[in-house]
Amino acid sequence: PEVIPPVDYSADNNYAYEIVSDEDYVTYVPDANATHGFLFYLGTMIAPEYYDYLASALAKQGYLVVISTNAMSYTLYDKEEYTFSDYPNIKFFVGGHSQGGGAAVKRTNENRDKVAGVVLLAPLVDVADSIADAGIPVLLLEATKDGVLTPAMKSDAKLCIPDDSEQHMIEGCHMSFSTVDDDGTLTL
Repeated sequence: PEVIPPVDYSADNNYAYEIVSDEDYVTYVPDANATHGFLFYLGTMIAPEYYDYLASALAKQGYLVVISTNAMSYTLYDKEEYTFSDYPNIKFFVGGHSQGGGAAVKRTNENRDKVAGVVLLAPLVDVADSIADAGIPVLLLEATKDGVLTPAMKSDAKLCIPDDSEQHMIEGCHMSFSTVDDDGTLTL
């Protein structure tokens, strides 16, 4: 079985990292020989820096993190993802928030052999983009006070992932996944 490096979000350790930005991506490059990465799609109209808490935690643990800067990643879906070809030796987890979760599911469906797992934060997913039969592990996080996604939207998202997906509910609202306090901690 594949060995995946563990992530300790409470750790303030391990690797320094560099942030490299261009018009398409913000990339967190750890000072490590990364074997795994995290490709993340933004929630609609949310700037990449709102997910710095997540990218920094992963980069400190030695993961290469690539955040697409397309703030309409599902609506303006691009058929080609350069991250996989730019980093051919990295096995990626793919994730996203809200409509970015839909983009993550669609991207995973098209690149099943390149994806180690999927992380969805209150995703908005079209049932046509299902990965329920992909055999890829999925972590689904939802918010208790989500005022954006309707029960039908949440149900559709669950139809698109495997029945044995890990699912958790957090205290907070739909935007809690992209909100950080002044000290950089996630507010739920």
